Amino acid sequence: MRQATVWYSTNDDPGSRYEVALDDYYRRAADDNELAEMCAGDYHSNHDGWESSWPLGFMLYASEEGPMLFYCEVEIETQPHFYAGDVVPSPPSP
Repeated sequence: MRQATVWYSTNDDPGSRYEVALDDYYRRAADDNELAEMCAGDYHSNHDGWESSWPLGFMLYASEEGPMLFYCEVEIETQPHFYAGDVVPSPPSP
């Protein structure tokens, strides 16, 4: 069985198209916005998207060379993470 895929590009890098494999959920139930969010996650994690200025426009395609089927803007939410570590106390100043 052939893996279902979607292709996308961004307005940040319109000359490049990226392919993403669709899992069972996306093949059955996803709407275009959910597909764009999945592509945004791929772009952020695998194509230097963390360096981009969000929101970004995402164009979805059925194939690498095919016409654009859907366009939308995707926002990114950031959540701060805090980490604490033990510190050796400094001696008091004289």
